Amino acid sequence: EREGWTILARGDPDWVSAPGWFLSGSDDLRMHLVERARDLGGDGGRLLPGLAIGDTSAVDRGLVHAMRNTSLSHLVAVSGANCAIVVGIVVGLIHILRGGVWAKLIGGTLALAGFVTVVTPEPSIVRASLMATIVLLFLALGKPMKGIPVLSLTIVIILSADPWMAADFAFVLS
Repeated sequence: EREGWTILARGDPDWVSAPGWFLSGSDDLRMHLVERARDLGGDGGRLLPGLAIGDTSAVDRGLVHAMRNTSLSHLVAVSGANCAIVVGIVVGLIHILRGGVWAKLIGGTLALAGFVTVVTPEPSIVRASLMATIVLLFLALGKPMKGIPVLSLTIVIILSADPWMAADFAFVLS
């Protein structure tokens, strides 16, 4: 099994230390995005957090059923497309500001790290963000790349670090 041991807690937890400004800020940003989307109302307001950050807490059973019937349930799962959009916007802005290749690499990687923190590092997001980082690195080095070798390298790196990911359904589907 993936876990080597189990801890059973009794009683209320005691805070050892606060999560720090970065994690607290990303949690605040996540909650703010969800609240703002709920203010929009309707199905769009309920679906937007799922599309943007993978939060489907506002999606009711009727909407989930309708999404499944129309084969659109994948839209509320954060994926590589979300990573591509985030990196594309940041790299595009750096390009407009006449930033160099290394500025694009660093900016895109930092944007990905922030995005993964806000979304939380689900297996499919880890895979997509690592692929995007490898693509950025190849672009910065001026090396040609193709999708399958980048995907293969990503899988080798992830499974070398955590072989149990091979049994994770979300990782396998991504």
